[in-house]
Amino acid sequence: MRGAKKPLHVFGGVSLTLHAGEMLALVGPSGSGKSTLLRCLAGLEPVTEGHVVLLQTNLTRATRGAIAAMLREDVGLLMVNPPLVPSLTALQNVELPGRLAGRSAWSNRELAVRVLTDLGASDLAGKVPDQLTPPQAARVALARVLAQNPKIVFADEPTGRLGIEDSDLVLTSLKKMVREGCAVVVATHDLHLAAQADRVITVIDGAPRATLERPTAYEILGSLELGAKAASRAARLRHEPGAQQEAGA
Repeated sequence: MRGAKKPLHVFGGVSLTLHAGEMLALVGPSGSGKSTLLRCLAGLEPVTEGHVVLLQTNLTRATRGAIAAMLREDVGLLMVNPPLVPSLTALQNVELPGRLAGRSAWSNRELAVRVLTDLGASDLAGKVPDQLTPPQAARVALARVLAQNPKIVFADEPTGRLGIEDSDLVLTSLKKMVREGCAVVVATHDLHLAAQADRVITVIDGAPRATLERPTAYEILGSLELGAKAASRAARLRHEPGAQQEAGA
């Protein structure tokens, strides 16, 4: 933090590799650092130490233009508050990645209409974002990612403001993309969503606490509880000299 007397460590000790056709879930309580970690992995936030290599590009050395091009062409973003362009209709928002990629107007429009229809959102095509409810905006954002056909998707609480039906739609779409070879990283509180991932990393106080392979929701919850207890114990030892002596004894 600029002007701070000492650096603020949001997270550390992170080392991970993600492969094509794999879903990774980052799970932790609010303020644990999972969303910041996801944004660093996606190139949306810089890291102060270490390296982030995304699609064979070292983001810590890449120019802002190179990162922007990657986000435009190969990286899909699903956020709890979808970043839709307010001046464009839903259909135009879905068409946007294709327009930026130079896709022909006719094929781009056809693809956008088809994706919106497949998601049951064709009636939203002419509406602007301010006219959409959160679930409707989520469907449009999902349609935009599907039309983009990215190599990797970063999803930050993609079901955070959705009901069961819309959450299931997001999950089904993400799993379909994974089956087709796309990599997916999701930061979430939703244990049902996390339990569909190939790997789950629990994050407590900015540090990865455990890596679980295809866990159940109950296993994730148990790992979070153990991680929280360990973090609380470590914090107590750091700040209470008596506790350190007791631990040493």
